[in-house]
Amino acid sequence: MYEIIKRVSDIFLAALMLLVLLPLIVIVALILVVSQGTPIIYRQIRAGKGGNPFVMYKFRTMSDGDVRKSDHSPVQKIQGDPRVTPAGKFLRASHIDELPQLLNVLRGDMSIVGPRPLPVEDLQRPGWREMATAEENEKRIDWQKTRETVKPGLTGLWQISDRPEVEFENWIKCDIEYVKTKSWLLDFMIVMKTIPAILSNKRKSR
Repeated sequence: MYEIIKRVSDIFLAALMLLVLLPLIVIVALILVVSQGTPIIYRQIRAGKGGNPFVMYKFRTMSDGDVRKSDHSPVQKIQGDPRVTPAGKFLRASHIDELPQLLNVLRGDMSIVGPRPLPVEDLQRPGWREMATAEENEKRIDWQKTRETVKPGLTGLWQISDRPEVEFENWIKCDIEYVKTKSWLLDFMIVMKTIPAILSNKRKSR
């Protein structure tokens, strides 16, 4: 019953948000076309429920490809990356770049609430895997399987937490906690806390 109601809620909320935010989406699209040309949508392969890959959408915020990442953690990104366009900086800071993911919710790839989907390349990146011990890799496989028992989401427990953004272990703890305690009430609480987090620019993104 939880899964059925959550899916119906996802469709309703995603459709409603797309309708309400349509003028903003059109304006952003026009600004991106004028300022950085096409394409305006960036597509990336991410791991969905059950580890199944899907194409996740974002407004393009960089002049050349995806953001570089640290070899130590899929959370870390290069600060002040010169490829981020001026318009892209604003879109990232305001999280407007994530609005196209509402289409992913309608398609059933994602949910409004859930763990953020990891890029498939992060899970396959040799530099991240080979630097870990066998025990660490075993733990990584366990938490990845656990977080993949639910659909990835636009926002989640980690995004609204006060735990440091750069600490990968805190991110994973929040994801596992969500999977083990998921409920309609928890989803509602996360959505309600996401709104002020975005307005105050404290929501974490990935």
